[in-house]
Amino acid sequence: MNRSNAKSIGTKVGSMLKPLEHPLTCEACGEVNSGKTLFCSRCTAPLTVVHLSELDGIDQRLCLKALCDTIGEFPIEPQGPEYPELWKAYLSAFWLRPETALVGYAEALAMKRLAPDCGVWMDLGSGDGIHSALYSGWRFGLDFDAFQGLNLGAADIFNQEVPEGFIAPVEREGRKLKWGVDIKRSSASRARSLGVFDQVILADAANLPVADASVDVIFSNMMRDLGDPLPGALRECRRILRDDGVLLISAMTPEYQKCLYFAPGARAADASGDGGDGAGHGL
Repeated sequence: MNRSNAKSIGTKVGSMLKPLEHPLTCEACGEVNSGKTLFCSRCTAPLTVVHLSELDGIDQRLCLKALCDTIGEFPIEPQGPEYPELWKAYLSAFWLRPETALVGYAEALAMKRLAPDCGVWMDLGSGDGIHSALYSGWRFGLDFDAFQGLNLGAADIFNQEVPEGFIAPVEREGRKLKWGVDIKRSSASRARSLGVFDQVILADAANLPVADASVDVIFSNMMRDLGDPLPGALRECRRILRDDGVLLISAMTPEYQKCLYFAPGARAADASGDGGDGAGHGL
């Protein structure tokens, strides 16, 4: 996936809604859209919307506030993010999904406050390792794309091997983490390409091939989704953590689903009777 054209269409927030005269071909999925289209009608990739990391001053603060209002309460001060360089890094890597950038940034802030920056770390459910890299101080070039090589026709678009490898132009190396653990072979392959982990292992969270009392910090933002295997995964975390170890689990509040991107508008349309054929139901 190439985001260069999507990024270069707009340069100022004042022009981000300006209709274009010619049809736009989505760089993500190839769909041909009207020149007035903001987001691709097929895959919702941004077409005539300026990249958030390119905004500054009032424009960026307005967009940050809009994102916060959409997702819900979030600890960003009104004058801007607490760590602007870190925030920009998340926005750049997750350019297609700014809400993902926002949640990742929130988790990074929590880790800064709750866990030491040293010792043996494990990211349990590390995925492709991009989140791990960013919160550990790694930075990539502006052309780096977290969404490269997605299989748009698959049920899980992220579960896709990239034959040529996961290209990650590193501008600055950060802290190395000891373990990256994931159950998907494609995710583990991408994580190895990044180089942020000393070792990436393909394993079930309830059966970790790691020695007892050998880990200082475990971070996981996937354990919230485990369901029945959760007790077994927690027992494994307790087994491999040292007595003074830290377990950080990120979980969305019950209100999170109501704050997803399309949910507020759909609920409002449904309440006003403009929901159409079932719009707004099932949120």
